[in-house]
Amino acid sequence: MEQALAFIQSYGPGVGIYLLVAAVIGLVLGLRKGRGIKGAVFGAILGPIGWYLIGRWDARGKSCAECGGINPGNPRICRHCGINLLAAEKRTERSRVRGTTDSWRG
Repeated sequence: MEQALAFIQSYGPGVGIYLLVAAVIGLVLGLRKGRGIKGAVFGAILGPIGWYLIGRWDARGKSCAECGGINPGNPRICRHCGINLLAAEKRTERSRVRGTTDSWRG
């Protein structure tokens, strides 16, 4: 029993720090895919293998045509840039160009 306690006292803080860092990295990677908590759990439990699996996940939610942000669920408005997602899907590539004017309008 004393050996186990000595082992935990010597290696416990290092393992705790590793799990915390692995969970934070998994959380960041998971948030990019719309699954933050799941990413933190996979990162903490599996470490680098979990990070790889998180990177292989498909993005969850609807992506914005203007800013490229992932919006969870089926929203009408992008939570990143505030644009109407239904109208943005219907726009053509030419109409997305900003900052240009027609020659006759000036």
